[in-house]
Amino acid sequence: MKKILFLGLLICIILTSCTSVKSMSDYDEVTWAEKDYYDQKILGEVKVTTLGFTWETLKPQSNKTKVLMNRLEKKAIRKYGKNIDIVNVDIGGMDGLSTTMIWSAGGTAAMALIISALENVERTDNSQGEKQHIYTDEETTRILLGYIPFFAFMFKGIQANATVIKSDSIYQKGEYKLISEDEIYDKRKDYNSRKYEIEYERRRLQNELQLEKDQNQLSDLRTRLIRRGKNTKSPIVILDKGISTINSADGVSCYVDFINISDKLAKYVNIDVTPYNRVFDQAYSHIDGSSNKTVNVTNFIGPNEEYRASWENVWYNSTILTMKVTKVEMIFSDNTKLIIDDPELLKTIEFSTDENLKYKELSSSINNLMK
Repeated sequence: MKKILFLGLLICIILTSCTSVKSMSDYDEVTWAEKDYYDQKILGEVKVTTLGFTWETLKPQSNKTKVLMNRLEKKAIRKYGKNIDIVNVDIGGMDGLSTTMIWSAGGTAAMALIISALENVERTDNSQGEKQHIYTDEETTRILLGYIPFFAFMFKGIQANATVIKSDSIYQKGEYKLISEDEIYDKRKDYNSRKYEIEYERRRLQNELQLEKDQNQLSDLRTRLIRRGKNTKSPIVILDKGISTINSADGVSCYVDFINISDKLAKYVNIDVTPYNRVFDQAYSHIDGSSNKTVNVTNFIGPNEEYRASWENVWYNSTILTMKVTKVEMIFSDNTKLIIDDPELLKTIEFSTDENLKYKELSSSINNLMK
């Protein structure tokens, strides 16, 4: 019997090893409805497994699917925290090696049960003294060869794996949506028949989401800048400034984009600006040798109103690259005025270098998305 046991175990291992490459596509699979997660940080992957019978098929609403998803969600939250989202979920058969191990374990267990039953038959005598049929080694071998493959393939491994991304909101368990392979096939057919229409709508929705996201970020930047300006009691904050053009006669034009953050109606804004060249040394005009200039705005600008002012030929020097604001004076309609000329305070009413780059990037993106 020991020889038979060894032979059966060897056959089981050989059979399951040879069939470990069996295609898992024979089984129904379910896939997470694809989500857009562009521009999001991928935290990692999660995977959970369970055991099923070969004849089982997974459906989106089956209990086994729900159990797998519940375990998957718990594992993702435990590993990456609550501020996550779960995307690209795939539920289906295990990989070949894992399935081979399950088949081997199942086949070996079944073989042990059969051997135990056969040994029990050999030890049993009829109570009336009649002889029971005693299985020979040859008969036992045939039985094992017949039953082991059957039991070896009774089981299959089922696994669910997913990608976890960082999210601004807390993950709500149980809100996943699973789609069967048949549904995916139907959706693919529908997509192919209405490809351009669907793609146009998809891009439109993506643009709307991106536009809203960019507008919110831009609003946050502006809000922080205005808060800093009010803390320094400045009449304005400067959203952007710079050199706009240099003409063929070396005439340098500049602009300043600002917001009146006071609670009064302004009628004059005087801004002192100093130019700098490409190596960030102070630059001077070739015409009159001057550097610091005062540019003026004469217009009514209401509280919280944004205003973009530009001036032509402020300097004549083709090496000028950028400029600094060194003083701001706002005169109101009641003839009162506010002046900011402290260099440290002036820094607080402008964006930092990183903030300015982000402001320009968001402004450009919003303009493109709104076209």
